Amino acid sequence: LLALKPEQLAAEKAFAASLRIEPDNARRLWVMGEALQRQNKLDEAIKHLEAALAISPDIAEACGTLGMAYAQQKKFAQAEKHLRRHVELEPISPHALANLGNVLFEMRRPEQAATFLQQALRYDPAYAPAHMALFQAFLLSGKPNEAIQALREARNALPHVPLLTFRLAWLLATSSRAELQNPQEALQLAGKLYENRAPNADELTLVAAAHAALGDFAQATTHARNALALAQARGDGAAVQRIEAQLRLYESGRPYQ
Repeated sequence: LLALKPEQLAAEKAFAASLRIEPDNARRLWVMGEALQRQNKLDEAIKHLEAALAISPDIAEACGTLGMAYAQQKKFAQAEKHLRRHVELEPISPHALANLGNVLFEMRRPEQAATFLQQALRYDPAYAPAHMALFQAFLLSGKPNEAIQALREARNALPHVPLLTFRLAWLLATSSRAELQNPQEALQLAGKLYENRAPNADELTLVAAAHAALGDFAQATTHARNALALAQARGDGAAVQRIEAQLRLYESGRPYQ
């Protein structure tokens, strides 16, 4: 849970007191709802935000916060309703558009999600949450070429986010479509991830996958074994199982796709 600073707690108590005096004040209900949502007190937050919107249906921020509170509860139909209302009220807000896109992605409607995420990036080309979700929406839509292009654009906009470099390299190394594979570029990108330090287990699995895509299974096996040792040392059971499965492929002369 988010820890509130003393001044934030004091402000929350002041709002609660004012609500007892003016229980129908929409703005106060909205602010209290946002404070409760930040503390992950979702049922109470939703109660306050619903009450605020019952009084003043056009408080855009309240619609957005209510939608995200429902999304945190996995109540995506309710979340979509309120986030669509947020977009109606603030149609050029990257925040509103990306939140709706993310909820549509969670609802397994990736093409609709991509539409809203792309809109968010038109209004703010460096809006990180939209970049982080757009390539995944394309992948879920069965559009790996578009996913790779989205990742390239994301890296240009956010050059200091290593996860984007990793994801791009992984797709280039492991795509099952030959026209999308570029294992040499994947190796170059992997090297940029650990220029000034030793690679971690995830980075070694990437290097192993790229070597396997190039047909160099001896190198792939070596790097996968090193990755496995690091995963075992950190007690990461899920990573160990994943790397062991990849290692078996490389030992039998097959790439991971």
